[in-house]
Amino acid sequence: MMPAAHFDAGSARTGSKMFTARLPEPLHDALTATAAVLGRTPADLMREALIKYFEELDVSQVLAERKRERQRQEQEMLSSVRAAATVGK
Repeated sequence: MMPAAHFDAGSARTGSKMFTARLPEPLHDALTATAAVLGRTPADLMREALIKYFEELDVSQVLAERKRERQRQEQEMLSSVRAAATVGK
């Protein structure tokens, strides 16, 4: 059976969100050992990992949105050039 780990994944930005995760025992042991070496709690490490994950996700979504917008603008410009070329014939 996997050990349950309780984490407060809240932050000043997102507010407090409490959840329970069932981690495979090797992962739970590694998380606990790493936290002990760093003098932190497993919950602190998980909170930081989740915050970092969602911040990176936000960045990748913004970059993808910018790319789509740039492609849309390029397509509009190309359509305008084609239309002008057709009228000029």
